[in-house]
Amino acid sequence: MNIVSRIFYLVVLFLFVINSAIGVNSSFSNGLFKISWESEEGKIYSLVNSTNLINDSFSTTLNDDIQATPPQNDYQVNTDNEVGFYRVNSNNLMGDLEGDFTIVQSWSQETNFARPVKVSVPNGNGPFPVVIHLHGFGGSGNLNAIGYLNNVIRIAPDGYQNCWNIGKEPSKAPDVDFIRQIIQHLKLHSNVDDSRITIIGSSNGGALVHRLMIELEDNTFHQGVGIVNNMITNMFDGSNFKYDSSSESMSYDEIIIPVTGRRMLTICGELDTTVPYYGGSGVWQNQFFPAQESVYIWAQHMGFSGSQIPDNNGVPYPGYNDLVKYSYLNGDIMHYKHVNKGHNAGAGPYVRDVIKEWIGY
Repeated sequence: MNIVSRIFYLVVLFLFVINSAIGVNSSFSNGLFKISWESEEGKIYSLVNSTNLINDSFSTTLNDDIQATPPQNDYQVNTDNEVGFYRVNSNNLMGDLEGDFTIVQSWSQETNFARPVKVSVPNGNGPFPVVIHLHGFGGSGNLNAIGYLNNVIRIAPDGYQNCWNIGKEPSKAPDVDFIRQIIQHLKLHSNVDDSRITIIGSSNGGALVHRLMIELEDNTFHQGVGIVNNMITNMFDGSNFKYDSSSESMSYDEIIIPVTGRRMLTICGELDTTVPYYGGSGVWQNQFFPAQESVYIWAQHMGFSGSQIPDNNGVPYPGYNDLVKYSYLNGDIMHYKHVNKGHNAGAGPYVRDVIKEWIGY
């Protein structure tokens, strides 16, 4: 596979520019940072920014549709930051996604750590929709966990120390940025339908789905599925969604406005004590919203203005009365209560049918 992208790194430090790539020039004056690079006819470039290379691996996209103006492109950034890191990418596709890959990250626990991502690509011609599966605590990337989904590219990353960083886990890895970089990598390939990316997470992985719904930018993924996981109360204070600005302490100290237009499905067990269905203290002493209130919070954010559906107004799944549906916004925001099930509520053929029908692939 030939990689046709070129990456340039620029560092602005106290109004001085260090240029580490041939063919790139830059200047800084009166709050305007000018970046110039050699461009080629027909190519499209993107400009991304980071203020901290340890905790923020170019998470901010300034412009992802810069048309080439050969022989040179000029771009100005209006900034008051004394320190900044910028990268120019060529967005031209790299051919088909074929196999496993790694994402390299550094944080307080690791330096240049290669994080594995397992890949399964269906036979035939793409582009294919993508389903990313996030395992539970103690697990690892398992493509078979979503083996019931056909004609999709299946992606199964490994959580660091077999878990995902929600706050009280042993891992302090920058997992939101990890998933962001996975998606950025996927989008470079011609057999990926980047308009149809679903993230499914179970238990601890489901908690990360809530973080991704809150923190990931628009045009990254379009729907999430959280299995046996309600939102923890740190993520929403009753008025505002919250995230951790350091990405490691997980103090959820900053207000954030999640993107709208995403879809969300949750499936939780009525008898679950690990993640208590009716809310309260659960695993790792986290405090959880009730499962039905969690999905109602998402429905309100996505534009629903009515009241929460009462518990006794759920609709049984055809042929299996123990799965009870609570649907908002024409099914774009949906919850299923799995009656008489605990933390195993995500298992079984009817649950798989619900997921297949809802994601629509």
